[in-house]
Amino acid sequence: IGIDTPEVKHPKKPIQQFGPEASEKMSALLQNQEKVCLIEDKVGDKFDQYGRTLAYVYLENGLDVNAEMLKVGLARGYFSFPFERKAEFQFYEKEAKEMKVNLWE
Repeated sequence: IGIDTPEVKHPKKPIQQFGPEASEKMSALLQNQEKVCLIEDKVGDKFDQYGRTLAYVYLENGLDVNAEMLKVGLARGYFSFPFERKAEFQFYEKEAKEMKVNLWE
């Protein structure tokens, strides 16, 4: 919830800029993870229009995957719908833009 990464496997869209990097980062974060924790948002929807689960993803070591992808500039904030951590995610995106990392170069 709250993020959108560049496309790499969309059936009708080409691979987007920084899509492979975002995919590699996500794979690296999830590598060797036997479990992740999905936390639903108290304000936002539980599923998107495609039936995908909307949640905050945490690793066993406590790393917040959604926030990490924003911080490293490999996801954009998805702010069209309400969710309780919107201001926090806007801050992370703003910082990535100011540091001109990845999507924001």
